[in-house]
Amino acid sequence: MSDKNYVGPVPLSALYFTASFCFWFSFLLILCFLKEIIEKIFIKKAEEDKRKPADVTESRKMAVSK
Repeated sequence: MSDKNYVGPVPLSALYFTASFCFWFSFLLILCFLKEIIEKIFIKKAEEDKRKPADVTESRKMAVSK
Protein backbone atom coordinates (compact mmCIF):
# COMPACT_ATOMS: atom_id res chain seq x y z
CA MET A 1 0.00 0.00 0.00
CA SER A 2 2.71 2.49 -0.86
CA ASP A 3 1.62 5.78 -2.38
CA LYS A 4 3.88 7.28 -5.05
CA ASN A 5 3.26 10.81 -3.72
CA TYR A 6 4.94 10.05 -0.38
CA VAL A 7 8.53 9.32 0.59
CA GLY A 8 8.20 7.71 3.97
CA PRO A 9 5.83 9.89 6.02
CA VAL A 10 6.69 13.05 3.98
CA PRO A 11 4.70 14.14 0.93
CA LEU A 12 6.78 14.50 -2.22
CA SER A 13 5.59 18.09 -2.76
CA ALA A 14 7.11 19.06 0.61
CA LEU A 15 10.46 17.68 -0.52
CA TYR A 16 10.22 19.61 -3.79
CA PHE A 17 9.38 22.80 -1.88
CA THR A 18 12.28 22.29 0.54
CA ALA A 19 14.75 21.59 -2.26
CA SER A 20 13.54 24.62 -4.22
CA PHE A 21 13.74 26.86 -1.15
CA CYS A 22 17.27 25.70 -0.31
CA PHE A 23 18.41 26.20 -3.90
CA TRP A 24 17.06 29.76 -4.21
CA PHE A 25 18.20 30.75 -0.73
CA SER A 26 21.76 29.60 -1.43
CA PHE A 27 21.65 31.23 -4.88
CA LEU A 28 20.66 34.60 -3.37
CA LEU A 29 23.25 34.22 -0.62
CA ILE A 30 26.00 33.64 -3.20
CA LEU A 31 24.81 36.69 -5.16
CA CYS A 32 25.01 38.84 -2.03
CA PHE A 33 28.57 37.68 -1.34
CA LEU A 34 29.58 38.35 -4.94
CA LYS A 35 28.04 41.82 -4.72
CA GLU A 36 30.05 42.59 -1.59
CA ILE A 37 33.28 41.34 -3.17
CA ILE A 38 32.71 43.34 -6.37
CA GLU A 39 31.90 46.49 -4.38
CA LYS A 40 35.13 46.12 -2.39
CA ILE A 41 37.13 45.78 -5.61
CA PHE A 42 35.54 48.89 -7.11
CA ILE A 43 36.00 50.87 -3.90
CA LYS A 44 39.71 49.99 -3.91
CA LYS A 45 40.01 51.10 -7.54
CA ALA A 46 38.21 54.36 -6.77
CA GLU A 47 40.56 55.05 -3.86
CA GLU A 48 43.56 54.38 -6.10
CA ASP A 49 42.18 56.83 -8.66
CA LYS A 50 41.78 59.48 -5.98
CA ARG A 51 45.45 59.09 -5.08
CA LYS A 52 46.53 60.27 -8.54
CA PRO A 53 46.12 64.06 -8.42
CA ALA A 54 48.45 64.63 -11.39
CA ASP A 55 45.85 63.33 -13.85
CA VAL A 56 43.20 65.60 -12.37
CA THR A 57 45.36 68.71 -12.52
CA GLU A 58 46.33 68.02 -16.12
CA SER A 59 42.70 67.72 -17.15
CA ARG A 60 41.92 70.97 -15.29
CA LYS A 61 44.80 72.74 -17.05
CA MET A 62 43.50 71.53 -20.39
CA ALA A 63 40.01 72.80 -19.56
CA VAL A 64 41.31 76.20 -18.39
CA SER A 65 43.57 76.63 -21.43
CA LYS A 66 40.65 76.14 -23.84
